[in-house]
Amino acid sequence: MSYMRKFFTSIEAPLIELRATEGRDNVPQNQRIGIVFCGRQAPGCHDLLCGVADMLRTSGGSKVFGFVGGTHGLFDKQAVELTPEVCKAYAGTGGLELLGRTVDRLKTDEELERARAACEELQLTGLVLVGGARTNTDAAYVAEHFRKQHSKTAVVGVPCGIEGNMVNEFVEASIGFDSAAKAVAQLVGNTAIDGSSARKYYYFLRIIDGAATGGRISSSHLALEVALQTKPNMLLLTEEVDEKRLSLRELVKEVADMVAGRAADGNNFGTILVAEG
Repeated sequence: MSYMRKFFTSIEAPLIELRATEGRDNVPQNQRIGIVFCGRQAPGCHDLLCGVADMLRTSGGSKVFGFVGGTHGLFDKQAVELTPEVCKAYAGTGGLELLGRTVDRLKTDEELERARAACEELQLTGLVLVGGARTNTDAAYVAEHFRKQHSKTAVVGVPCGIEGNMVNEFVEASIGFDSAAKAVAQLVGNTAIDGSSARKYYYFLRIIDGAATGGRISSSHLALEVALQTKPNMLLLTEEVDEKRLSLRELVKEVADMVAGRAADGNNFGTILVAEG
C-alpha cells in the first residue's frame, strides 16, 4: 500500500456510494462528456456510446463527444458530437468502427498533460476511458494528474474487454466478456456435437485470452466460462499449469490418459479446450 501511495494520493479515500432517487430535479445541466476508446475491440462498446447519449438527454444543454482515433484523437482534439441519432446506426454492433482506436497507453507526463490540455480546451466536465486493465490503470494516472493540475474534468474508467481480466469486488464482468463467451461457446458446442456425431475425432480448441489482447499476464477466464457452458472432456487452464508447474510431458500424459480412458469405454472422440496462454 505504501508503494501505491507514491502515485495515488487518494487511494485510501472513502468509497462513493451511489443510490437511486425518486425524482430527477437535481440532474446536472450543461455537462460536456468526452469518450475515448483505448482498449481492444469488444462487443458492447457502441452500446456504451448509445447509453451515454441517451442518458444525457435528460440533462439540459449537455453534449457527448467521441474522440476519433483513440488516444491520438484525444491529444489532437479530434472530437465529434455523438447524438442519439448518430449512435442509433451503431447500436448492437461490435467493434470500434464509429470512433476507432490507436495506441493503448497514456504513459508519459507529456501525454498526460496533452490529455489535460485537450479537456480544458474542449471544456469537458468528464472524460471516459474505455478499455481493459491497462486502460483503467492509465485512467487512475490521468485522474491523479488532473487533480494535481486542479482540472475540473472528472475521469472515469470503463472496464471493457473479452478476456475478463478486471473481475473484482467492484466489477462483476467487463463489457464484452459475456457476449464473447457465448459466441465462443456456440462454436465450441457445434464442434463438440460434430465430434460426437462422427465419433472418431478429438478436437483441440484454443481459446483466446489476455495474451492475444495485449495483456502481459495470460488469464483463462474466457476459457473457463466457455467450459462451464459447453462441458468439454478436458480443459487446460493457464493458471493451473503455472501453479502445478506442469511440464509438456506431464500435460501430454494427462491428455493421453484421458483419451485412453475414454477409448476403454468405446468413446474414441472428444473435445479438449486449451487456454491460449
